[in-house]
Order: sequence, then C-alpha cells, then structure tokens
Amino acid sequence: MVGDLALWATIEVEDVNDHSPTFPEDKIKLEISEFARIGAAYPLPRADDPDGANFTVQKYRIAQGNVNNVFKISVRPVNGALYADLVVNGQLDREYRDKYELVVEAIDGGTPAKIGRLRVNIFILDANDNAPMFTKPRYSIAVPANLSVGSQILTLKATDGDVGDNGKVAYRFQKVPKTPKYNNSIPKHH
Repeated sequence: MVGDLALWATIEVEDVNDHSPTFPEDKIKLEISEFARIGAAYPLPRADDPDGANFTVQKYRIAQGNVNNVFKISVRPVNGALYADLVVNGQLDREYRDKYELVVEAIDGGTPAKIGRLRVNIFILDANDNAPMFTKPRYSIAVPANLSVGSQILTLKATDGDVGDNGKVAYRFQKVPKTPKYNNSIPKHH
C-alpha cells in the first residue's frame, strides 16, 4: 500500500490592470462666482478603481475645455485614495464667458494606463462688477420757451453689462437745483 502524500503550495495571484477608473456619476454641475479668488478649491467626486495598489488611480488631469487655463487640478491623498479638487487658476469674468465644459480624467498606473472621465459643467455666477453707462458721454438739448409744462424734453439711456438684478438700471437726480441754471449762450435780441 502506498502512503498518503501531502503537498502544500502557496499560490500568489498577480493583479492585472483589468479595470478602468470610474467616477460615481458621468457629469456634475458647479456654480462658481466670477468673484472667486485665484486658489479657491472645489472638491470633485473621487474616482474609484478596484485594481491593486499599482493600478489604482494615480493622477487626475483636465483633458478638455479649460479655456485660457482658468482652472487646474490639485490632488490630495487620503487613507491611500487620491482625491481631486478643481482650483481657480485665473480671473473669471461672467461677461466674457459664463460657462465652461471641462472633461476631467482619472488615470490609473497601468501600462497602458486606463482612464475614467467626468464631465464638469461650470456656470459662472454674476457679481455686480459693472457700473451702468450712459449711451452718450454728454447730452445737450435746446428747449423752446413756449414748451408746455410736463412735455418730454430728453430721453436718457444707460446699460449695465451685468445680468439679473445686478444689470437693472434705475435713474435719479443726484441734486435738483431750486432754480434752473441757464447757459450764457442764450442769444440776446437787439
């Protein structure tokens, strides 16, 4: 009779890069004031990759839509995971551009790397940064002496580059003289 033979073996399973990073959603919406200071950071959803350590998310980048490079990505590791913030990198001006459509990519450590994408729609919120401006720098009129009281003598127009309540224009006299001032150019009759 042949004896029982026991064989012990250790099997190591080597991870392969078979997953791409994924964001919890395909797109997000951010609203940022045009007064946001350079360096202001807005957290993005974290991309997840179930592969082993070397094949998890290694970096984030803005792949599309970053007109004039007004945004950048800042990353921070937290408990072994990599998180990304969208950072204001340039002056925002809603009157110049009111929306940005970015594509942010999460890139893993494989060769070739696998990529997950997140669409970030950024709406720039208006701040009251424009003063109303009259359409003409100076208004001059001649009023007939026989004009009846209550007659319209002049139409003024001013516009404001802001939107909503910030763009509404109201008119008022700064100081109303008690007696009208006349220009010395009134012709004298001989």
